[in-house]
Amino acid sequence: MDAFDFSRLGVFIVEDNNYVRETLENLLRHFRFGRIAVASNGEEAIDYMKTLGSASSIIAPDIVISDLVMTPINGLLFLRWMRTAKESSNRMIPYIMLSGAADGAYVNSARDLGATEFLAKPFSAASVYKFLVKVIEAPRQFVTTTKYFGPDRRRQKQDPPGKERRLKDEEDVTIVYSAEKVAKPKQPTDVWYFRLPNSLKEKAG
Repeated sequence: MDAFDFSRLGVFIVEDNNYVRETLENLLRHFRFGRIAVASNGEEAIDYMKTLGSASSIIAPDIVISDLVMTPINGLLFLRWMRTAKESSNRMIPYIMLSGAADGAYVNSARDLGATEFLAKPFSAASVYKFLVKVIEAPRQFVTTTKYFGPDRRRQKQDPPGKERRLKDEEDVTIVYSAEKVAKPKQPTDVWYFRLPNSLKEKAG
């Protein structure tokens, strides 16, 4: 197992099935995560996230694990809220989508809304641990365009042939190194790359 100390990290579980929710909660306790919060659907999840701004005693989660199929607000709608709402505590939070309906349409919808990973049911302790380590160990840069905000959807980055082409590609985007103080680019651009410090890995040691 990777030498991470999860005691300084918090996970927010959003799952309507009591058994699955309790199973995930027990797994996270076994992995020794320091903070675990739960909600039974997307509506409860949004209400909880809204309290973080006013309740200073509650520390915002570092990772979200959410089911897809829930009522009245499902995982896709909660994901969209997390990525776009002003009340969201962290629009770039790692978001692991969990569902038994792991077909192409759902995967594409989750990816287009900014899901970090897509974990299919039934899951094992090893698979949950693998995805948690993945979002901590190797976070993807965030991308902003006129139609998308979320992790870079390119799984394998292949450098274009030739250094000149690669440098030109970098000139076509605005590279941002801070999520707090973002200066507008000098030249108009439709694409922003957020390359931020890996704060989760720093917390986990």
